[in-house]
Amino acid sequence: MFRAQRCLFLTLGVLLAGCAKVVVVKVPTTTPADGIIYALPNTVVRVQLKVDRTEKSGARYAAYAAIFAPESKPVCKDQKCTEEKKVTYSLQQNATFATYGEPDPENVFLVKFSGRGAIDQTMSMTWNEAGLATGAGSSVTNRTTDVVMSSLKLLAGLGTKAALGAFDATAGAEKCSDDSSTNDRWVIRSLQDNGGQSGAVLIANYCAIDKNEREKLPHDETLLKNATRSYVDRVQPLAAGRASILSAASPTMEPATLLPRIETEIDHQLSALYLGTKKTQTWDGAIDVRAVAVDTPLAVLHIAEKGICVTGSEIPAEGKAIPPEFALLSDEECRNAPAINLNLRYHPDRNQQLFTKITDVTSGDRSFRYRIPAQVSAKLSNSEKLFGAGSFWVAQLGTVISLPADRHSKGLSYDLAFVEATGGLKTFKLGTTGGLDSGTVDALSNIGGTLVDYRNSIRKNENELSVLTREDQLLKLRDDICTIQKKYGLKCTVEPE
Repeated sequence: MFRAQRCLFLTLGVLLAGCAKVVVVKVPTTTPADGIIYALPNTVVRVQLKVDRTEKSGARYAAYAAIFAPESKPVCKDQKCTEEKKVTYSLQQNATFATYGEPDPENVFLVKFSGRGAIDQTMSMTWNEAGLATGAGSSVTNRTTDVVMSSLKLLAGLGTKAALGAFDATAGAEKCSDDSSTNDRWVIRSLQDNGGQSGAVLIANYCAIDKNEREKLPHDETLLKNATRSYVDRVQPLAAGRASILSAASPTMEPATLLPRIETEIDHQLSALYLGTKKTQTWDGAIDVRAVAVDTPLAVLHIAEKGICVTGSEIPAEGKAIPPEFALLSDEECRNAPAINLNLRYHPDRNQQLFTKITDVTSGDRSFRYRIPAQVSAKLSNSEKLFGAGSFWVAQLGTVISLPADRHSKGLSYDLAFVEATGGLKTFKLGTTGGLDSGTVDALSNIGGTLVDYRNSIRKNENELSVLTREDQLLKLRDDICTIQKKYGLKCTVEPE
């Protein structure tokens, strides 16, 4: 009985000594992959932006645009722009942010399974094709600036300012009623002499201009005369036709169809004569930023009048390429061009974030690693404008935490799901089975009882075999003696009973 108990205790010792472990070690890139490899991610910030290339062409009479198209602004104000095309580049104020993860070469781990004995261990993990452990995905797009740029609607000949009584266009008037300037006499006389039916409206538009701006008008009587006559010949008939339709005096049966065509032609004539034209091509692209840092402006784009260049970032392979019409700056031009900066800062404050409140356990065997990322706010801006803002999580600005490798239990299971962009835990399950649970005790009790029964059975069988063997030998001996006696005519004295 003592031996049976000793055997039971030895068996129990073997089961408990074989503690289930899931050991995960950090490895350099040259270590053989003797196990399962996974990596924590670095967060890449993707900035979606729109850069405009605008080609401007000036108008012949742009200097007097305030008289003939008072509700609009000319494309070019200076004479140089009026005489030749001018190309400019600008960034729209609608940048957005998103994040994704890529393997961090400084945080590659090898999953090892260790421990001996009878163990019960399960794990469930999923890896993507890049080697990132993931069970769930996440993207941050926070658009806090969504500026709608409205285009100019070119209106002319409505007489809105004249209707407000800005000027009493009586014959022979030589100056505006209020704040007369030195240009009033010759400008008003030219508009009266050459403006025809539109003369009163044009004079009203002129007098509605601020006195200081009227003083700045060039004193070129020939240019103003030609500008006025061009208006009378090419714009006034269209404005009169539009007024006729709006007042229901037009004989046309399709005013709804004709009116938009007249509006379009008025816009075209005003652009050609006074406002100029502007053609814009947009690069609706994206840049990826990997070298993220807090409280340190990072120049990710440079935009100058002559072109653009991408610095501190890169265009993703799947993104839209910069159009060939866009001029790319040289290295020297890029350094001197105004920069568009990505600014990150902790939000909320660093001391209020979770990753600063805990440290990792570095002693002994450790298991799976995950990240507690940092939350940051981002702004894309230059020295004058804000082009986009948002907030998101960045893995490499946080900290790495490890799970225990064992729980000193018979069974151990981890079921993990990671956020792909940051390596943070999305879901977590831990399953352990105690070394002396009821099932184990019952199993060991059954094993012990079976061993005792087996030994008793062996002893019983040994006794019966001995008795039967002796009886067999006695019977055979008696049979042999009786046979010999009968052979010689003697009486058998040892017959079997």
